[in-house]
Amino acid sequence: MEIIILIKHVPDTGSILSIDSNKKSISEDNIKWIMNPYDEIALEEGLRIKDSQGGKITLLCVGNDKSVDILRKGLAMGADDAVLIHDDEIDLNNSLAIAKLISVKIKSHSFDLIISGQCAVDDGYGLVGPAVAVFLSIPHISFVEHVNISSNKLVCRQTMDIGAVTCETSFPALITAQRGLNEPRYPSMMGIMKAKKKEIEKKTLSDIGISWDQISNDKSKALITSMRLPTSQRTIKIIDGTSNDKKVKNLVNCLLNDRIL
Repeated sequence: MEIIILIKHVPDTGSILSIDSNKKSISEDNIKWIMNPYDEIALEEGLRIKDSQGGKITLLCVGNDKSVDILRKGLAMGADDAVLIHDDEIDLNNSLAIAKLISVKIKSHSFDLIISGQCAVDDGYGLVGPAVAVFLSIPHISFVEHVNISSNKLVCRQTMDIGAVTCETSFPALITAQRGLNEPRYPSMMGIMKAKKKEIEKKTLSDIGISWDQISNDKSKALITSMRLPTSQRTIKIIDGTSNDKKVKNLVNCLLNDRIL
């Protein structure tokens, strides 16, 4: 089975972020970059499918130099190949155009299954995976929490507001990985050593045979007009009472009427 995993580099969720002087982006000084956690889940699921079905896993990332170490980690985990699309013309904030670019690149590959994270933890859009499926005219199942392959059919359980739904589709298809689908493995020392020797295939827009203007326009992206850190407002309220019962009643009254939570 030919599996493509969509990968993105994001700031480490433990990093202390600050706003850049332009007020439209975060400052990248002293930030540690990691593989998007949902993409890590996607990769782990691809590796499990490969273990049971056989085949090959290719990592595909639209990024920059910061993406190289992330792709190395994916190779160390067990992926077979890695492709990085890097071009100065690419606007990494334009998710719809990124999806178009990925779909153009994937059309030159044979594949059975594409797996991406449900969203990236930096922007939370959750747009790229489903949009790639639309541009490739293949079925997709989002928010997947369980995967089973039987009789050349893909059967997934997805989470929804009303509960869980079981969906079935044929290949090729795309799914987006939800937290709880699996627990990603740690790269082994042998995997890390092998990954250092593997070549990451790097492509520019001209290599793919497309220009950024062909896939991007002002209507295809959300414009960031300003950015600020959330304000923190912490208050402390002492619950008084002459007895424990009285204190509980006063606490409940505060929760219901004072809206301190």
